[in-house]
Amino acid sequence: LLYTIKFEVRMISRRMIPVRRLNKHVTVKSFIGIFLILLGLYCACNHTGYKNLSILKSKPHFNFIVLTKTPIERLETRRFLRESSWLSYDWRDEGGKPVLWTHFFLSGLSPSYPRSIVDEERATHRDILLAPVLDVYLGQIYKVMWALRYLLDNFSFNFLIVLDEDSILNVSGANSFINDYMKNKSANPMFYGGSSCHVYETDRVGKWKVSEEMWRPKVYPIFCDGSGVIYSVRAIRELVRVWDQTRQPPVGIDDQMIGILAFYSGKIPVTSISNATMGCEAGRSDTFLIQQIQPLEEGAKMMRRYHETGVYCTENVPRHKQF
Repeated sequence: LLYTIKFEVRMISRRMIPVRRLNKHVTVKSFIGIFLILLGLYCACNHTGYKNLSILKSKPHFNFIVLTKTPIERLETRRFLRESSWLSYDWRDEGGKPVLWTHFFLSGLSPSYPRSIVDEERATHRDILLAPVLDVYLGQIYKVMWALRYLLDNFSFNFLIVLDEDSILNVSGANSFINDYMKNKSANPMFYGGSSCHVYETDRVGKWKVSEEMWRPKVYPIFCDGSGVIYSVRAIRELVRVWDQTRQPPVGIDDQMIGILAFYSGKIPVTSISNATMGCEAGRSDTFLIQQIQPLEEGAKMMRRYHETGVYCTENVPRHKQF
């Protein structure tokens, strides 16, 4: 490119190219030169793996991404979910094609858990997002907000589903729910919902405590239980925007804090999803999300029963004790 421009300047100085033709010559040849340079950089990205040039590569696209929150120490739990529960199935859409989705476990750092074990598991399965924050119960919001930003920066997707490890997901059913929602032209693109959305009295001293500077009312705004929450990508962008403007200490639990962020946004309504449930109380055939099933083996048994008979439960399965 530089050689081309230098050549043309030299030709102009010798009166071989009229000045009035400069723009045309420089524009055409410069465009070709820039195109060849970008093509070379793109090839470098793909064949040499030079990560600093990854901006030229398009983001992987999924209809939805699923995050399962799990402490990094629970290696056996993750192994069980991968091999024996809902993550082990080949999920298809209504036309028989594979569902366009992906899954990650979301964990944080633990000083007591060997980093070598963490690195080995991540290298083997490539399905763990490790947030650079301490993985403590009262700091869940930091882990979740880091993950939301990470996904926005590295993936293209329409929806996100965040689960606890004791929730099970019918991926095909979730795919149908999301597709139906996106086809509804009157639907609000700012979607935030779950099976259990409620209002609690504001906590000032307990584990869900919040400062008056962050939230003054006597009750929290409506929020959805963190064991099963669905977000549209536009709602995620809005939540991250409001989070970046937050200057007061947040509620450590992500459930309530997400509800507060949604309230302060003023743009994100809270939606209670009828075909998601806590435990097996509902028993609907179109249920795709069941939260708080303990032990984990019971969730795996329910998923096997669904694949064999189309029914999750033959009897009510109690959810685990609420803390």
